[in-house]
Formats: sequence, structure tokens, C-alpha cells
Amino acid sequence: KVKQVAVIAVEDEIREEEVMACIVLQSDYQPSKEIALEIFEWSKQFLAYFKLPAWILFVVDLPIGTSQKVQKVNLFPKGLDPRKEENVMDMRSLKKKG
Repeated sequence: KVKQVAVIAVEDEIREEEVMACIVLQSDYQPSKEIALEIFEWSKQFLAYFKLPAWILFVVDLPIGTSQKVQKVNLFPKGLDPRKEENVMDMRSLKKKG
């Protein structure tokens, strides 16, 4: 279901920084809370709790440079809080230690 992903650090009131996953879905899928939960649950099998995405945001595309690498600095305009994006999904309540 996932075509591309970029992971960034975002500010967090409790832990100073948290993980945000910016996800581009395959063209057959539409962003939904169900898909976000599926991705989160799948990630729990492979990542420590502190590496899990606290925020998931589905995006149309990722900014790619001439070297074909994601340009994370161009994901959001400077000064914009990505946690305030319209369709961001807060997954922090699902993160449990252990």
C-alpha cells in the first residue's frame, strides 16, 4: 500500500521530539485512519516503541532532488508545524512502552 515514505522529527511537548511519517500511498489506495492504523500496527512488529511514528501524514508526493533522494527540508514551508496539517493522524496514544 505504501509507495514512498519520509520520516522526520517534529516538536513534542512531552518528549521534545517525536517521529512523523510522511507517506505516499500506491495509486490504488486512499488515505484513511484504517490504513494509518494498519501501517502503525505493522511497524510495531519491527520497531522499538520510541521509533514508532507518533504522527502519520499522507501526502501526494515527496520532494525529490536531482540525486533522486527525498529533500526533507522541502517537505513543509519553513516555520510551518507539520502536526497542524489538515489530515495528520496523531498516533501517540497507541504508543506503549514494552
